[in-house]
Amino acid sequence: METSRVVVRPAPRFEHPGRWAVECGCTAPVPVEETAADRRADDPVAATRAVADRTPAPGPPAAQLASARAFAVAAMTVVLEVIDRRRPVGALDPFVAAPVADHVIARGKARHESRALPGSSAPGLRLRRVHIQLGVDGAAEFFGSYTCGDRVRAFAGRMGVPPRGPRRRGRAGGGVPAWQVQGLMLG
Repeated sequence: METSRVVVRPAPRFEHPGRWAVECGCTAPVPVEETAADRRADDPVAATRAVADRTPAPGPPAAQLASARAFAVAAMTVVLEVIDRRRPVGALDPFVAAPVADHVIARGKARHESRALPGSSAPGLRLRRVHIQLGVDGAAEFFGSYTCGDRVRAFAGRMGVPPRGPRRRGRAGGGVPAWQVQGLMLG
């Protein structure tokens, strides 16, 4: 059996050929020595085992992802309704941290003042989509879009496990919710 040399070729160009792009001078192939993985390529069982070792861990549990998404949808619905003054400010308590509540209240106040101008009637805010990305630190990031009339706007935020404290009032029969919005940006 003849061993062949593996040649690594440079990656294709991906930078814009503008004045800041510099030639790297790495057009010559670089020889690489054969590794143990290359020698195992003839053994299908070893190759399968090597691929299984490199596969990423399974995704987050479906229950946790579903819980996080349901909470984000409920929280963003309440946030948009508070901004629109369809719900009282107290409705934010189970969903958001104090700094986020202050941000939402200020946003609602600014929206109400702009609607008070003569000839100005802004349509209601409606949630469109919510996406979730679970983090390794137990927190989750969410983002999505909402509509204001014909305009589509974006939002993004971060939620985590709420701290136990006097501000957090539990719900009847369930205690404190599993999530709390700790950061929010509205577009």
